[in-house]
Order: sequence, then structure tokens, then C-alpha cells
Amino acid sequence: MNPYHQANRARWTGSELIQALLHAGGRLIEAAEFRTNVMDWEGAPLKGLPEWLPLVGRKE
Repeated sequence: MNPYHQANRARWTGSELIQALLHAGGRLIEAAEFRTNVMDWEGAPLKGLPEWLPLVGRKE
């Protein structure tokens, strides 16, 4: 197996990332999705999913 894929095996969904932020006592300030392009080499049905999901939070 490619070392890159092996290292990135565990992927979190957007909702799991937000839940982790909230569970840690943070407040979600903003979330944005960037780059929804699907590359031709990607085999999974990724159409419409973001490549980047930056989250801005504040610990209270």
C-alpha cells in the first residue's frame, strides 16, 4: 500500500470534526468549503464534496 494512503486512512467527516470541536468546549464561529472539483484519478464518488473544510472556533 502507498505510504501516503496508509497514513491518511482514518478520515473524519465534516460533522465529526465539528462535533469534536464542540465536545472540547469550543464554539463554532465559521465553517467554509473550498475546492469541490473532482479529479479524474479519484475513484470515489466525490462530486460536490469539499477538498478543504476550514473550521474557525473559539474555546470558551
